[in-house]
Amino acid sequence: MKSLLSTAFIAAALVASPPLWTLDSPPPQAAWTTVEYGTQIPTLSCSPLGACMVALEDGESVESRFLADSSRWEIQPGTTGSVPLIAIKPRECNIATNLFITTDRRVYTLLLAAPPCDPSRLNDPSTIRFDQVRFSYPEAFRRFWQPPAPSRAGVATAARSVSNLNFSYSWSSGRKAPEPTIVYDDGSRTYIVLDKVNPAVPAPAVFARGEGGKLEAINFTPPPLGSSTFTVDRIADELVLVTGTSRSEQTTIHRKARR
Repeated sequence: MKSLLSTAFIAAALVASPPLWTLDSPPPQAAWTTVEYGTQIPTLSCSPLGACMVALEDGESVESRFLADSSRWEIQPGTTGSVPLIAIKPRECNIATNLFITTDRRVYTLLLAAPPCDPSRLNDPSTIRFDQVRFSYPEAFRRFWQPPAPSRAGVATAARSVSNLNFSYSWSSGRKAPEPTIVYDDGSRTYIVLDKVNPAVPAPAVFARGEGGKLEAINFTPPPLGSSTFTVDRIADELVLVTGTSRSEQTTIHRKARR
């Protein structure tokens, strides 16, 4: 009975949570997809000859891993600096399972899918699937917006509020593209906080994706010295950070429907 329930759960979740890209689409070229933690169950598509990768929060400690089908899937922990990594690899084609990762901060739930394989093309690099996923954590950002303590008893000081902020954004960055740590809007402007800003490197330009996929120029303010936040003077369903002409130098930001 437990086996039937587990199979039913995986099948239902795979339908409800589509892969990060479809079998008909080309595999990503070293691109990371960022998922807002707690908003969905990511589905990673991995080939037997391609390892998927999951990056957790900087400084987080992995405590345990629960893999439903350990006989046909492999997982290997690692790190890059202080960022925990989990490498995932199937041993067969056309299989699926789920993975739980517990840390000292939270529990991650992942669905894993190995697509059907053509035995004659197993060594063809164009058929290798290797999703790479990292997470954004709005609750960590919200801590900076907590009201300060009253200056004296019974008198509250002015404070910013997150009640009207929308953090429902996801993004995918090319290998050479800037990587946001958080994206949010206040109903009229969009704020893009980058992971790192190198003053010696030109800041990216921000565009909106218009009809036919064309990039449209928009008004935005680059970060002032000592900051890493771009301010865009509008709300858009899709924004693009551009540092060069190739796709590896672009970051696409999607605004999701607010729940």
